[in-house]
Amino acid sequence: MGERANQLNNTIVDIILRLIKEQNKTNEEFISEITTKTFITESRITRILDKTAKRAITIKELYYISLILKVDIPTILKEID
Repeated sequence: MGERANQLNNTIVDIILRLIKEQNKTNEEFISEITTKTFITESRITRILDKTAKRAITIKELYYISLILKVDIPTILKEID
């Protein structure tokens, strides 16, 4: 990923982590829920949340994350410049 893409991806992950915390869920609970209800694998979501993923979060992954968190995608993206 380029520098700007990496920065955007990290900002999105920070927002996701904050939303998980606001819902009083642990990362492990979120990972368990998303892997059982979507196609996203445990290793992929773990790498996303740890910010070690080599490729950016896809729109499809963001959609499924938003469904699990019960927020819409604009809520996640509203803080991005």
